[in-house]
Amino acid sequence: MASLPFFLSEEGHDRLHIAMVTHVGRTSADEMLQQADQLLRSLQHQSRSNWEVEQIDSSSHQPYNHWSEGNWQESLQQVLKGQQVELFYQTVYDMNQQPVFREVFARLRLLGELASAEAFLPIVERFDLHVDFDKVVFETLMLHLQKDGSNTRYCVNLSPRSLLDEDFFRWLLDTLKALPGVTERLILEVPERTVLMGGQAMPSLVKRLVQTGCRFSIDHFGIVSRSMTSLHELELDYIKIDGSFVRGISNNQGNQFYIRTLTMLAKSRDITLLAQDVEQKEDWQKLRELGVQGGQGYYLGRPQRL
Repeated sequence: MASLPFFLSEEGHDRLHIAMVTHVGRTSADEMLQQADQLLRSLQHQSRSNWEVEQIDSSSHQPYNHWSEGNWQESLQQVLKGQQVELFYQTVYDMNQQPVFREVFARLRLLGELASAEAFLPIVERFDLHVDFDKVVFETLMLHLQKDGSNTRYCVNLSPRSLLDEDFFRWLLDTLKALPGVTERLILEVPERTVLMGGQAMPSLVKRLVQTGCRFSIDHFGIVSRSMTSLHELELDYIKIDGSFVRGISNNQGNQFYIRTLTMLAKSRDITLLAQDVEQKEDWQKLRELGVQGGQGYYLGRPQRL
């Protein structure tokens, strides 16, 4: 209760999640708590505050969903130490549905099965393993790019805490400088909240990164009102509109007005404006009318193994 004012602030208004589970029949309190924790992690992976009630069936969940925090921490550390990540990608298209670049996603193999990001990313955050996780993903992608002879551009997401970690930033900068031929095909992407967390240091950080030849992008844009100023302060190549503004845009005049305004601002700064979570044909058509330059989502293409 004492922390509720935090959730009313700009930094915290998308951090409040509530999960409830129900179960018909006999089960243990530990089982209920583990399932509620798994549901909560799933909600935390979404960009906005949310709540959900779910009836659970123990037989339908993956074994790792029942792990204790100790099991998770030990397993994640072993996976990261062995660099056992598998990369997938989803293509970002322009409005003529021509490929622009590929956004990379990481999956971890746990108990012989691929675990989705919503299963492990909140655990990575809980145990402050952002730097280790981002390093492994980045190194795996760079190895792929060195072997790949095409000119395809790839976008990799970084945690805000990784980017703002001094040691990680120095490592990232040195790695980019050492591989100029690969770096020019790379797009670094961070969620919008990074702008708020980085504060006055963000313009300098981004400038030093893009000077290596890579490009820079912000996703989940539009949640934090003060981020509009980043269009003038940061050297951005891409902005991705958060999916909450995109889904159902064909019938939402308020979001249409916001995106039309954002389109004009992005154009004035020569920033490519993209949409996330494009899942309906009518939304894709409306985005075109509003001046959005491209997007990604299940309507355009599902993730594939890299």
